[in-house]
Amino acid sequence: MLETLGIGPSLREARIRRGVGLDRVEAATRIRTRYLEAIEDDRWEELPAEAYAKGFLRTYASYLELDPQQYLTAFRENRREVEERIAPVAERAYEPRRPRAPLFVGLALGLAAVLAVAAWRLDSDEETGPARTEPVSAPRTQPAAKPAAPPPARARPLLLTARDDSWVAVRFRNAKGKLVWAGTLRRGRTLKLGLAKPLWIRAGKPTALAAAVGRRAIAVPDATTFVATAKGLRAV
Repeated sequence: MLETLGIGPSLREARIRRGVGLDRVEAATRIRTRYLEAIEDDRWEELPAEAYAKGFLRTYASYLELDPQQYLTAFRENRREVEERIAPVAERAYEPRRPRAPLFVGLALGLAAVLAVAAWRLDSDEETGPARTEPVSAPRTQPAAKPAAPPPARARPLLLTARDDSWVAVRFRNAKGKLVWAGTLRRGRTLKLGLAKPLWIRAGKPTALAAAVGRRAIAVPDATTFVATAKGLRAV
């Protein structure tokens, strides 16, 4: 149940299955109701600190006769992976490579030397006899370096926007893949996910979600489970 639903929703389901209200849990565990609600919704940022979150999670799981160590392990993994939205990093603007300064300085000095020698020869010819002209070879210029090809563009991200509250779980590739994000996506909030790998998505209320790849809107399948790629979403 923990692997399928995630930390908070699995605790809520266990509590409901036992027919226990949050007021009874608060009385037995001394954890305030608002913190219990935040845990069940995976809203960990509303808890006082990470140490409190671990303590509350251990106490709540033990009260529901669940394995607290399993939930603490999932919490640690979730803290590393939740909201790993793989937002594409903005690439630096491409600038062609500039020729090194010593090359220009060398060419300028060479050209100046050639012109000086030619002027000296011309002055000498005027003093000793009829003017003679000698061809002056132009300095060889180095071929301009070809600009490096710009790096390939990164895949555009998947944006899931909640029109209404909906529980969402996201994993890499399939239902057994590594957890990327799990929790209740609140109305008006957007979840940004990278598409470097296919994503397996389960939604409690798929009709409450709107999706887009970059700025291109795409249809959300009328199914609780679907796979996301750069081409769009398909039900599985």
